[in-house]
Amino acid sequence: MFGYPDVTLRTMEQAFVKWLAAARSRLEIAVEVRARDRRQIELSFIGINSAIGASLTIRQLNIFVEWEGQNWDTLLSLDVWPGLAVGGYICEHCRPEQRTTFPALEALWRDHLFEPLLEWTNGKLSAADAVGLYGSSSKGWTYAKLLSSGDLQSTAPNIRIPLRVS
Repeated sequence: MFGYPDVTLRTMEQAFVKWLAAARSRLEIAVEVRARDRRQIELSFIGINSAIGASLTIRQLNIFVEWEGQNWDTLLSLDVWPGLAVGGYICEHCRPEQRTTFPALEALWRDHLFEPLLEWTNGKLSAADAVGLYGSSSKGWTYAKLLSSGDLQSTAPNIRIPLRVS
């Protein structure tokens, strides 16, 4: 039915860097490529606490909170499963009736990963001023939430980390 493109992480990195250069003026918080290994591209947000990190692969973008060596939570997880189709590429994670054919793999990634990253950064991350850490790693459950000064929390976080750094 569908074939799978033979894609390398280097191809993904090139597509992301190209998109990032074009999208830089639209990002309220700058994003940069911090490192790349065999499995993933590590991203960071300029001026944001390093407890917030991101990783990008050919099929996934995750934004997470890691504090004192402990992964507390994933704040955003986006998936794409590129498949070859007549006329281009589709995402096999999408329902068949909702699939769009993209002329290039870059366009699929842009639609499913890169632009949603921009929307999340400009919407959620830029509106926050702290990260609340809840739960207990010793008890086996943790979660994190972006907090803004206007948030009325019914329960205070165990740890409140300032979001912005100099």
